Amino acid sequence: MAQQGSFIHGVLHDNDKPSVEVEALTGHLDVLPQAYDLKMRTVAYWKIVLRSIERLLEESPAIAGKHDKVSKTIKKLEDSQEILANIMHGISLGD
Repeated sequence: MAQQGSFIHGVLHDNDKPSVEVEALTGHLDVLPQAYDLKMRTVAYWKIVLRSIERLLEESPAIAGKHDKVSKTIKKLEDSQEILANIMHGISLGD
C-alpha cells in the first residue's frame, strides 16, 4: 500500500506507458484509492492461489514413498509370475 501515491500519480500524469487502460479513472479522482486497493488485493489473491496450485501439483514425500513401495511390489509379483510359469511348465513336461 506504500506505492499508492505513485499509482495515483501515474494514472494522472504518466500518459506514456500505462500498463492498464486507466483513462476512465482520470475523471473519477475519488475512486483512485479504491482502484489501487483493488489492484493490490487482486495481485495478492493470485499469488496465494498460484502458490496453492503449485503445492497441489507437488508430490508429497509420503505419497512418493508409497509409490516406490507399490512399484517394488509390482516388480516382485511380475518376477514371481514368471518363476511360477517356469515351474508349471516343468511340471507339465514331467521333469
